[in-house]
Parts: sequence; C-alpha cells; structure tokens
Amino acid sequence: MFFRDVTEQRRSGRILAESEARFRAAVQAVNGILWTNNAAGEMVGEQPGWSTLTGQSQEEYQGSGWAQAVHPDDARPTIDAWNAAVTGSKPFVFEHRVRRHDGLWRHFTIRAVPVLQVDSSIREWVGVHTDVTEQREAEAALARSEERLRLAAETAGIGTWELELATGHAVRSFRHAAIFGDNQPDGSWSNAEFLSHVVPEDRERLDQIRRGALETFSGWRFECRIRRASDRAIRWIEVQGAPVRDVDGNVSRYIGIVIDVTERREIQAAQARLSEILEQRVTERTEELAKQIAEREKAEAALMQAQRLEAVGQLTGGVAHDFNNLLAVVIGNLELLARRLPDQRVSRYLDAALTAATRGAELTRQLLAFARKQIVHPRPVDASSVVAGMRSLLDHTLGGLMTIETDLAEGLWPALSDPAQLEAILLNLAINARDAMPTGGRLLIATRNMRTGDTDMPSGLDPGDYVVVAVQDDGTGMPPEVAAKAFEPFFTTKDIGKGSGLGLSQVLGIASQFRGTARLKSQAGEGTTVEVFLPRAANADHDGVVVRNERQTTSSNATVLIVDDEAGVREVNAIILEEDGYAVRQADSGEAALAAIQDGHFDLALVDYAMPGMRGTEFVRRARQRQPDLRVVYVTGNAEPLVADLDDHRDPVLAKPYSPGVLLAAVQDSLAATNTPTQ
Repeated sequence: MFFRDVTEQRRSGRILAESEARFRAAVQAVNGILWTNNAAGEMVGEQPGWSTLTGQSQEEYQGSGWAQAVHPDDARPTIDAWNAAVTGSKPFVFEHRVRRHDGLWRHFTIRAVPVLQVDSSIREWVGVHTDVTEQREAEAALARSEERLRLAAETAGIGTWELELATGHAVRSFRHAAIFGDNQPDGSWSNAEFLSHVVPEDRERLDQIRRGALETFSGWRFECRIRRASDRAIRWIEVQGAPVRDVDGNVSRYIGIVIDVTERREIQAAQARLSEILEQRVTERTEELAKQIAEREKAEAALMQAQRLEAVGQLTGGVAHDFNNLLAVVIGNLELLARRLPDQRVSRYLDAALTAATRGAELTRQLLAFARKQIVHPRPVDASSVVAGMRSLLDHTLGGLMTIETDLAEGLWPALSDPAQLEAILLNLAINARDAMPTGGRLLIATRNMRTGDTDMPSGLDPGDYVVVAVQDDGTGMPPEVAAKAFEPFFTTKDIGKGSGLGLSQVLGIASQFRGTARLKSQAGEGTTVEVFLPRAANADHDGVVVRNERQTTSSNATVLIVDDEAGVREVNAIILEEDGYAVRQADSGEAALAAIQDGHFDLALVDYAMPGMRGTEFVRRARQRQPDLRVVYVTGNAEPLVADLDDHRDPVLAKPYSPGVLLAAVQDSLAATNTPTQ
C-alpha cells in the first residue's frame, strides 16, 4: 500500500474545468457554438454545439460532413478557405450561411485557431460559429434605407455632404457636384472652394454664419447665390448643416444638404409681383367701388330729391289749378264791379282787392313754374344778351350797396329758353343774392358753354351740350341741411312776410321745363352760387303756345259757347262777353256742349281743358266733326297736359286767372284769324 499526493492534480483539473466553463459561457454570451476539428481539419468525436445548431447526427457531421449544413452557394468557398488555413496553419476567419435544425438559414461568422503541441505541430483546431443574422439583416436594411434615401435625394435634387472636422476631409454626392456645376473630386472640396462659387455680395455674410456655427458646434441654414461653374449661371441655393456627436457627446463631423432653390425663388418673386399687382388692383377696385358707391348714393339722393320735388310739383300744380279757378272768378267779378261802381271810395277798396288777387295770381304762376306747368315759348336765346339787357334793371332793383359784375363767355351757344322766363330767373336769383348780403357785397353773373361728357355735368340731365348761366354772391351762404331743401317750394330762411319760398323753386321749374336743371353750391359764411343749365338750341323750335298780349277789344255779334265745369268761372266769362256784345250760351260739361252744337251753330267755343267725364280737347275734336269751322279758345289752370294734348297749336290758350281785357282780346283775335281750324 502506498500513498500519492494528488492535490496539485486535482487543483489543476478544477482550474481546467472552470476555464472550460468560462469559455463555454463566453461562447454562449456571444450567441455562438464551440467546436473542434483534428489537425487535418476534420470534425471528429462528439460536437454537441454543432449538433444542437444544425440537427446533424454525429455520423452526419463526422469528417467534412458538416459542410452539408452549409448553404450550397457558400459550401465550396468555405471548404477552400478552410483547407487553405489548415495548410498554412493560419487562423481561419470566414462567414457563411448555415441551415439551422428548424430549416432556417442563418448567417454565421467563423473564427478558428490551431492548438499547437510542444513541438509546434498542430494538435487540433478550436473554432467558434457566431450567429450574426440579425446584424446582417440590420446592415442590409440600413443599406436599403441609405439607398432609398440616396435615390430620394437624387430625385428631389438634393445634394448631400459630410465634413470631418479633424481632417477637413469632405465627401459630397453627385447631385451636390451637379448643383455647383463642376466635377471637382471630393478631396478638393472645402470651405474655400465653396466660397469661390458664392457671388461676392454674399460671401462675407455666409462665411460669418458658417464660422459662428462651427465655433459653437451648432447647425446652420442659409440661402445664397452661386455662380455655376459649368455655364456661369447665377443660381440660388439653400444650404443646411448639422453636427454629429459621438458616444461621448463630442462633435467630430458635420452632415448636411444643399438644394437648388432658384425656381422656388422665381416663383416667390412672381407671387410677390402678383400679390403687388393683386393688391394694387384690389386698391384700385376698392377706390372704384367707393367712387361708384358715392356716385350711386349721390344719384339716389338726386333721384329722391327729384321724386320729392316731382311729388310736391304735382301737389302744387293741382293746388295752383284750383286757386286759378277761384282767382279767375274773383278777378273777373272785381273788374266787373269796378266798371259798375264809379264811387272813388269803393274803387279804392276794389283796387286793393284786385291788387291782392293779382298777387295771388303771381303766386300761382310761381307754383306752376316750379311744377313745370306754365305755357312757354322755347326758342334760341342769347343768354349773354339777356344778362346785358337786364343790367340797368338789376342796378335799380338791387340798390347802391351791391356791386354787379359780369363774366360773359365769348362764342356762347344759343340756349333753348324763353327770354321772359330767363329774365325772371335772373331777377329771382339777383333778389335772393341781395337778401343774402344785407350790408352789401359783390354779385357776379357769368355764362359759359358746357360740352357733353364734362365731369362736372349735373346728374339727371339728358346727354348733350348746355349753356350755363351762373349767379354768384359772397353773402351768408347756407349750411348743407339748408342747401338740400333750397329748391323746395315754400321753404325759406327769410323772416315771416319777407319771402314766399317760391323763388328758387320757380327757377328750377322754369329750367326743367326747357329740359334743363338748376344746381346750388353754397357754404355757410362763404356765399352761394346758383347755376342754371339750359340745353343748347340747334335751331328755332316753336313748340310752345304763345299767350297774346292784352289789347283793347271791340264788340262783336258772334255767338260764343262757354264750356266749363266751374259755375263761377263760367258766369263771369259770360258776363264779360255779353257786355261786349257777344251772344253767349253756357255748358257745364263736354256732353252738354256737344248737345248744344247739335242744336245750333257757334262762331267760337271758350273751352276749359280739365273737366270731369270729357277733357276739353276731346270735346273740340268731336265738335269739329260736326262743325269744322268752329273757332276755339282754351282756358286752363294747368297748361302742361293741355299743350301736350292739342291737335291744333294755333288755338290760343289762356292761363287762369286772366283779366277781362285779355279774354276779350283772345276771343277777338281768334275770330279775326284767317287760318282754318285743323279738323
């Protein structure tokens, strides 16, 4: 029996076992398997790791059977590389695909080293297969992503670049070089090369931006102009750069992009120009609309004023017509009384009554003038001559405190007017001006021509040329709210008893009757100008019916038929005619008058126009069918519709109220006329 100390042997075995365990754990930690081959490179004995990986049995992987688990495309290259390593006794490093036990192909890296004996010969090979499938797939995915990014950048015209800060080495894409229009190699590209392409005006600014970003390791973005090397064309580019930090947070390089933004810049410039044009057109259109709105408001105001004046005119015309009938009776009877009462005291009373009635008749004439229902005789009139002819009358009327000046245009066109009516207009305006200058002042009467299309033409006038007669004073003037009502009848700013409020309304009515108008311009404290617009007369136009002047009449034995629905007017006319020797018969309607003509013959008919049932003109038409030679004198308180309805403009028209002398003269003249009535 003997004893041997095996302590060291056991300790060495334990150390070896621990070392192998650590080695196997390390292999497993890197997702690999451990295997051994003999010196000839053949797999012998049990290889549990390889068997577990591939599912091959020991018989299948013995020798070079292991190659059956390698991908067919990789098997031959693997064997050739393995044989070369065995022959050269050099470490074997390779990569291939191996079919796993579940049939899936996996990527493995191989590293095998020879284990040498004491004599330096190879005892065996120890190798490790490490599964790098996920790594290779990630690398492939990254490569595909980078390729897609590259294609996208190329397609979008984006150039890329990288700059190593330590070496200054720059790498740029093909598109980057194409944008700059050169074929310089990457190694020659630098900040200096970049700045050489930038136009001089932009270089200093861009270099400061880039240097400032590099000093603070921050990104940059700017736009600048470059001169392209290939064709020397000026192009706009956008450059962006961003720092790349390593695991320690240090910036080692910059990456970035460059884009040709010339087209974008041109589009922006075009859009800016279009915006300016649009803004200008919007401004112009806004101003035009504002002008149109102002003109429309002005036209609407003028229309409302015209409608209001028209309505008032209709009202005043009707009132004047009724008053004329009353005044015709009053004046006629007063004159008949004056013939029968020789008493001087009574005569004074009658004269006062006649004076008052005559003033009432004048007021109705003013109302009719405003309502445009007077009888007028329009013809070519030299307005400047009318003004000059009234100078003496105006001097006496206005008094010594007034200075009258005239500014009469040379070559003034003839105006379509009535001299008497134009004189009435001037007198009215001159008196208004005098009242506006109680302490005296300057009155200017001017004439001028106004051609078609003049921007200062008042609204509402028919197209054409006009003669303007303007009366200007430097008196108290009117505020806007007063000026707006100045042409309305009965509106006055004068004290009670000093004005009827019909002066300006009469002016507008007379001008309107000639298809003209009147316009007032006034400011409080600065005076007033009234302009009367009269149409230019092309030639003499005798459209109106002239009222004959009163003259002495003689008796006649003629038979007169008086046709009037107003009994008072009818009676006073009958008395006037009978006293002058005429045989008179009365009818209160057109139907009654036609019946009278059916029964007998009449030399003349004194006919009222406005009668219920049958107008006077209709009666005359039907009467002349029965008695073609019938003479006619019309009487009316409203001449406008009568004149428009006349068949024979030679039939005289008497405007109510009239004096007995005027009536007798009209009857005598009509009976004495040699013309034959129109049938």
